Amino acid sequence: MGYLWWKSKEEKDTELIQKMFKEKRDIDTELINATSNGALVTIGNLLERGADVNTAFTEPGKTPLMIAAAAGYTDVVKLLLNRGADINMRDINKSTALTHAVDNERNDNYVMVRILLDKSANVNMKNKVGKSPLMYAAKYGDTATTKALLDQGADVNAKDKDGVTALILAAFQRHTDIVQTLLDRGADMEVKTNNGLTAWGAAEINGHIEVVKLLKQTSASYAEAIYRELEF
Repeated sequence: MGYLWWKSKEEKDTELIQKMFKEKRDIDTELINATSNGALVTIGNLLERGADVNTAFTEPGKTPLMIAAAAGYTDVVKLLLNRGADINMRDINKSTALTHAVDNERNDNYVMVRILLDKSANVNMKNKVGKSPLMYAAKYGDTATTKALLDQGADVNAKDKDGVTALILAAFQRHTDIVQTLLDRGADMEVKTNNGLTAWGAAEINGHIEVVKLLKQTSASYAEAIYRELEF
């Protein structure tokens, strides 16, 4: 007499759930890989088959939208947004798709940033180290993106965890145009980092004479305006 073997309903249900989870995980992995390669048609097909547009199981928790934004895949970003991607979702480092779009040295970030801003990306969300998208745009000398973020309401005097502002970053990196833009939009040149460094000091440390001159001129003009205001 043979041994009769059967599985309980609970065991069968568990196996079914595990199988479904694996299939879901596999298709989401395919979506991540397709996004990394900018494979637009494949991405569309995977989403039609049920892939999660906001899947974030990769390290460090980047969604397809974040990956596409960082890579500069504008058409992929448009598709993902049209399919319901969460534009302000954060990864493990608290970075959003907008942060990923500006945290690089490409010279064509403006188009990607404009797409995200037009879909109401939050311009003032900071990542784990307290940096906003504006700070990265200033750091890398991206004038067009800097202006777009400011036009959208970016806080020109926001500080990161070290007390560094966009103006200090731009001054240190020798981006004269960015420094001028930030000053025109109300950047405070007297702000100090946690170590007591101002934008002026940052420019001097890095030997950027043009930025130092610009800050001196702005400071003198501001002081003159204040004194004129007090004349009555």
